Amino acid sequence: MGSGVPQQVSGFGGGTGPTNKVMIVGQHSQSGWVTMDFNQVVVDVPKVDFSHGDCGNMLAAVGPFALEKGLVEPEVHGQKATVRIHSANTGACYEAEVALNERRVEYLGDTAVPGVPGTFAPVHLAAVGVAGSQTGALLPTGRPVDLLEADGLHWEATLVDFARALVVLDANAVLPAFGYSELTEITLEVARNDPKLCAALEAARRQASEAMGMGDCAGKDSPKLALVAPTTETNSLACCYFVAPERQERCIPPSP
Repeated sequence: MGSGVPQQVSGFGGGTGPTNKVMIVGQHSQSGWVTMDFNQVVVDVPKVDFSHGDCGNMLAAVGPFALEKGLVEPEVHGQKATVRIHSANTGACYEAEVALNERRVEYLGDTAVPGVPGTFAPVHLAAVGVAGSQTGALLPTGRPVDLLEADGLHWEATLVDFARALVVLDANAVLPAFGYSELTEITLEVARNDPKLCAALEAARRQASEAMGMGDCAGKDSPKLALVAPTTETNSLACCYFVAPERQERCIPPSP
C-alpha cells in the first residue's frame, strides 16, 4: 500500500484513508458462506489500525469478489446470486445480493449512489447481528442522548454502535461556534485548515470513546464522529465524517 510515506509513491494506497482499506476474504466452513476480515491501513505511518470494525464500502465488494474467485457456491435466483458473509472483525453476518449476467457477475447498471460518480449494477446488503459490534450494545451508554464537553462547549450527542461505533452531533449546534452557518461549508480543505474545529471535535470524540467503554481513541479510527444536518431535499440528511484529525473523510451529498 505504500504506508509510511504520505504520497505512497511506492504503493497504491492513494494517499487517503478511504483508499487504504484492505479486506481479506476466504472460504467458510458452511456452504454458501465466506469470511471477511477488514483492516484499515494508516497512511503516514507504517501500521494497520484494527479498531475500525466492519466497513460498508469494502463489504459491498465481498460478494462479487467471492463469486469471481470461486470461493463460494451461491444461491442463484434468476439473475441474482446471494452470498452470505461472516465478519471475523465483529462476528456480524451479512447477505449480499449480487446481479448476474449469464451466471457471471454483472457490473453495468443504472444504480447511482450520492457522491459516487457513474452508475453500476446494485449490490443489496442485509445485516444480522450488527448492533453492538464493537461495544456490545446498540446504545453503549444506555442513553439515546449524552452530553459532551469540548473546550467549554457543551453538545448533545447520540453514541450508537450499529456495525461500528459512531458519535452523532447536530451540525447546526456545533458549527456556529466556529463561524460556520452550514455543513456544506466544511470541505476537506476547510477542515484541515481549522485546527480549533478539529481539536474540539477530536476532544468530543475521545470523551465519547471513553463513555462508550472503548478507552482512549487517540490515533485510532474508531469511533468515528459525524456531523449531520437537514438538506433541502425531502427525507435526506447531509453528513460529514471525522476520524483522527489527520484523516478527515468528507461525505456531504444528501442520501436517503
